Amino acid sequence: IKLVGHTDFGGRPDKNLILSKARALVVKKYLAQAGVNPDHIIVEFKGEMEPICHKASCQNLNRRVEGKIYSPYGGWFVDEK
Repeated sequence: IKLVGHTDFGGRPDKNLILSKARALVVKKYLAQAGVNPDHIIVEFKGEMEPICHKASCQNLNRRVEGKIYSPYGGWFVDEK
């Protein structure tokens, strides 16, 4: 499983990287508590670098953690962009 944390454009870029990492780690912890082996979880953090919305009115959409599941037979179940 790969988790990628993201933030909006508010705040300093260096702080947003820290926040996006924290978001992804919270999801990793949740999955581990639910029984997923934490060694099978990759955590990445992008801060504000990959927004899905560029308007101030929808910045809440940029505050997210995306998850991707890797198939044991090779490749991601959902293709990466």
